[in-house]
Amino acid sequence: MAASTSLMAGPDPVRYDPQSILVRFHSQMTQNDIRLTLNGSGMATEKLLVRRLNIWKLKVDTTTISLSQALEMVRRWPSVVHAQPDHYVTQRSTPNDPNFPTQWNFQNTGQSGGTVGADIDAVNAWDITTGGTTALGREIVVAVVDNGIQLNHPDLMANLWVNAGEIPGNGIDDDNNGYIDDINGWNAYDSTGSLPIASHGTHVTGTVGAVTDNGTLVAGINWQVKIMFVAGSTTLASVALTAYGYVLDQKSEYIESNGAGGAFIVATNSSFGINYGDCTTEEYALWNDMYNAMGEVGILSAAATMNLNANVDSQGDVPTSCSSPYLVTVTNTTRLDTKSSGAAYGAESIDLGAPGSSILSTDMYSNTSVKTGTSMASPHVAGAVGFLHAAASLEFEAYYEAFPAEGALALKQILLDNVDSISALANITVSGGRLNLFLPAQVIQNYAVSYDTTHLALTIIDTVLTALDGTELHAQLFVENGDTTRHHSSILSASGSFISLEITNSTDASRTWSLINAPSLVVDIPAQSMVNFIFPAPSPGTYVYGDTSRIQRTRGLSGMLVREPPTDEAARVFHWDLAEWDVSWLDALSVGNVPDFSSFRPANFTINGLSAPDILTAPETQFSGQIGDGVRIHVTNSGLLPHTLHFHGYHVSVVSRNGVILNGGLIKDSVPVPAGESATLWMVLDKVGTYPVYDAGLLSVTGNGVWPNGMLLHIVVGGTP
Repeated sequence: MAASTSLMAGPDPVRYDPQSILVRFHSQMTQNDIRLTLNGSGMATEKLLVRRLNIWKLKVDTTTISLSQALEMVRRWPSVVHAQPDHYVTQRSTPNDPNFPTQWNFQNTGQSGGTVGADIDAVNAWDITTGGTTALGREIVVAVVDNGIQLNHPDLMANLWVNAGEIPGNGIDDDNNGYIDDINGWNAYDSTGSLPIASHGTHVTGTVGAVTDNGTLVAGINWQVKIMFVAGSTTLASVALTAYGYVLDQKSEYIESNGAGGAFIVATNSSFGINYGDCTTEEYALWNDMYNAMGEVGILSAAATMNLNANVDSQGDVPTSCSSPYLVTVTNTTRLDTKSSGAAYGAESIDLGAPGSSILSTDMYSNTSVKTGTSMASPHVAGAVGFLHAAASLEFEAYYEAFPAEGALALKQILLDNVDSISALANITVSGGRLNLFLPAQVIQNYAVSYDTTHLALTIIDTVLTALDGTELHAQLFVENGDTTRHHSSILSASGSFISLEITNSTDASRTWSLINAPSLVVDIPAQSMVNFIFPAPSPGTYVYGDTSRIQRTRGLSGMLVREPPTDEAARVFHWDLAEWDVSWLDALSVGNVPDFSSFRPANFTINGLSAPDILTAPETQFSGQIGDGVRIHVTNSGLLPHTLHFHGYHVSVVSRNGVILNGGLIKDSVPVPAGESATLWMVLDKVGTYPVYDAGLLSVTGNGVWPNGMLLHIVVGGTP
């Protein structure tokens, strides 16, 4: 490696790689675009560091251009967002007595001359939760960015995150996430899934989540949690940014895949930095970009400040001088509730203190050790963020999932508003206090969403329906209020920003609930049990809900969910759920057999569970109005076959499909509704008379209703044209 260069930004020089710079290009710039831009500049691409932010490491040929000239040049390019040197970073801990026997940081009883209560009040907090999962059932992940870890440590193994989509050691990117063999995390030093072994990272990880109540070694803040380890805390800023990029990719993938991939990461820990670096300058701009990007997907980043008795407000530090609101900056407190004399502070820069002196945690060789430093303080806060997600109310977690950035900031505020105020941190930290785990856990477990919520309840029932010809149909339905007289699953209407749904399964088999063809959670409802959950309401429109199994949906376990528009100009609103019944299928399913899809031959075609002529007289399907009325129609296809609604004598505008707004709409007299899909229609009544609406694809209807089992209803329009 080339000798490092330094610049003065405080009592000690800040060092950086003299032959490379870090550049964030605008998102539309491709690799070829960048290479063309760099042609003849004395610079070349060396490595893509953060794919989602388009951050690159550029190699500078210092025989043709100096580093400062290179930075000055690229900062003038319109294709560049930020450019900075590739600074060296260092870890922030000081080894101490390895035989310290107790963890005063969790419960300080005055042992070893400490002050009683100078701890994070973990014992009381553990009466609320011991971590692990959210109220919505998400597996909480904390990402530790550090130098290395003993993966087979007996007090860590059970709490390490495992990428279920990856097969270990086969050299293949099995889950197509851009990283090969990333089983427990990623190694940003050499871009492999093979994690190095190191003492510092092993110690930090144990504070966040050593396996607890297992009769082995030490306790962690979270008894159960999943820790993703990313090696990348030493050497250069480019390595640290690459490590953060992996974390960002994993959380973004989780959100984009609706939980099928990636990881539900809520916090990172960074026990490293650049002493006296000034994050408010262009020299360190990419650090803020990185914390903001992670924050936008709901990740709070806990960061240790310098192990120097310095004022960060005036003397600087990276990352703890960075202004990102998603950063939680931490200094080191002692067993006496004083600030460590070897830890930095800042009334505007440092958020709070946490125990960091003589901290007992896991270490190499399946053992423990005591270490001191802000490195030991910061993981208390990262662990607390994960812990608070486990303690949080269902309402808070629904809010967080709907609005990850806002939810992360709300949790940070709860954390800072509920510290233990101590004189040693007054006027030298933002909160004036030391981390308390119990107080914010009490607040967040009772967190009430200020957004309006629609409360709904369904019951899964076994029922027998009777067709017009007397045939018995053995069905299962989702019904409101346990209504056993229903002939189709209930139509649900929601106006709030959130939906609270209680589902009781009165059958003897486990079932599921989800929104079909729309981003949503999947909920398991065991036999003879009840579940209650909250989720963000989808955009205004029409959606199909039901069991995730197509076979179960053929039994009737499917219905319509309507999210009402904020303003409504409709004089009349109709809800039509299209479906079909195959008696032989229902008979087979009722006795536990699974028929072949190719044998599906329905004889009954329904709208809201009714066939003609019943459709024509049932109140919920009667279509009547007056000249000039605006009419909104919500249509879902809960069946297995495609259906096409034909409006004889009228045209309708297709406002949305599957909740996706169609700007301007599509004017049609026939509207295809594929199986499992939905549409919202709009029409204005402008002709007096009676007009049929029917499924254009069914001979039973196009044959003038010779068969009584088809989809046929009438539009009856009165008034003076």
